[in-house]
Amino acid sequence: MPLLNNENKIPCYIQNQLIHDKDIKSIVFVNSHLPADETLLVKSITLVKRITTVSVVNNFTKELNLNSVDISHIFIFLDNINDIPSASSAIANQEVFSLNNPKYYFLFIKPTDNSRDEIKNILDQVWKCHELWKYVLVFCMETEWLRIVSYNPFKQLLVEFQSDCNNTTMFSNMLKNVNGYRIKTIFFYTLKSSKMENGKCRGNDCEVMETFFNYINATNEEVVLNVTEDLLYPVSQDYIKQDRADVMFNNMFLYIELYKYSAFAFAHSNVYAVVPRASTLTFLTNIIFMFTPIVWIGIGIIPLIYYHLLSIFDNYAIGKHHVRGILISKYVYALIFTCIFQSMIITTLTSPKYRKNIETLHDLFESNLSIYGVKDWMYMFHREVAIRYKPWNNTSITSALNNLTLDGAYIVGEYWLNLFLKNKTRIGGTYNDYYYKIKEAVGTGLLTYYTRRNSPYREIIYKITLLRNMAGLDKEFGYREINFTKALKSKSLTLIHLQSSFVFLSVGWILSTLVFSIEVITNIILQHIKTK
Repeated sequence: MPLLNNENKIPCYIQNQLIHDKDIKSIVFVNSHLPADETLLVKSITLVKRITTVSVVNNFTKELNLNSVDISHIFIFLDNINDIPSASSAIANQEVFSLNNPKYYFLFIKPTDNSRDEIKNILDQVWKCHELWKYVLVFCMETEWLRIVSYNPFKQLLVEFQSDCNNTTMFSNMLKNVNGYRIKTIFFYTLKSSKMENGKCRGNDCEVMETFFNYINATNEEVVLNVTEDLLYPVSQDYIKQDRADVMFNNMFLYIELYKYSAFAFAHSNVYAVVPRASTLTFLTNIIFMFTPIVWIGIGIIPLIYYHLLSIFDNYAIGKHHVRGILISKYVYALIFTCIFQSMIITTLTSPKYRKNIETLHDLFESNLSIYGVKDWMYMFHREVAIRYKPWNNTSITSALNNLTLDGAYIVGEYWLNLFLKNKTRIGGTYNDYYYKIKEAVGTGLLTYYTRRNSPYREIIYKITLLRNMAGLDKEFGYREINFTKALKSKSLTLIHLQSSFVFLSVGWILSTLVFSIEVITNIILQHIKTK
């Protein structure tokens, strides 16, 4: 199938498309069948200075090794119009094309014998299966004219006209008004940013969705997911990947494997760990383990020594100075010890070891609690969290949380968590009474909306969100760090903590004993003088 026959109409048309297009970047030729004429065509195309690279691909049977991510034009040569569905399917499987959203040209060297209805049905199926819409069909006529065909899926309208190779008027904006075209959307009211108030949808996601439909004059056809709440997220993603829905307007985390379905990343969102609160009885019993065994022995021996000294002193009714000394040392010791004891009780009750007020990731690691969460979130976590992380299915974790049987740390998104902790449990009270949110974020992810791979709605959603953010994305987008002041590391009470009280008590006892000895010696001397 020689390309440069038929008065060079196709090469002329291609060159004019590239010359007059301001967005030209890299271009790709597919199934061009260019034996001797390939060099001539490529040379003529490279005369357009804005072209960065020109690639020639023989077929779509395998993943294309195209380095460029700025592909703007794809020229596909086919023998007849019946090859378009298979070519479109092959295009949809090429990730490099869906990420670039280029303009497609289906080129036919020979005129077609298919009727308008046949062409329309074929192009309508291409739209329904792959949402491919930025394309034209170019047929060489037996005359000097080219037959150019396009299809508007929103109006189900086939547009065609004849022109010479200088025509560059295609790819008009079909999304200005889709005339009430029904767009299949997924939306569920479980996030804090998207909920029902007084029968109306409120929140960021709701407003983006409403603006989207008003802007292009479309009709919302809601896709109902007949699944439990814990399956809404994975099932909705599957619906998008399987082309069973067009847009999902719940903001969700941007996963690497779903990047090709992402409209864009428009915000940050943190994930936090929630841990069970310890019971009051547990707090009281934990006081027993607040001190080391040596401290408990020391605390027990001190009263014995104190009362033993008093009993010795009482046997000698000589002066009261030594008794005053020991009493003063006792009161000062009691004051110091009480302050230390009180502070250690507070520390114990808020210690990570006892699953209360875990402030930082360091505290979480010290607590040795098991860390559970969704497998897809592992890329967002600190590496130390990833080591301890135990992927669990969403159903099991949600059930454990709702039934208050989860024994460990569960990582959840901040929107869901804030809403969950306010809900009431089956046995009374809110979940906030049973679970505690760790203050330091475990990780940060990017939020996005998901669409079909070649969706024309992606650019509209992108512009709407940028307008909502007024000046575009946050200046710190992609650079934000989680700044958090770490709490003091909790410790068990040891002899070092009581050193000051023990020293003061020992000094008091030594002074009391010294005074007692002086009084005894003085008394003996006085008695000896009197006897003389």
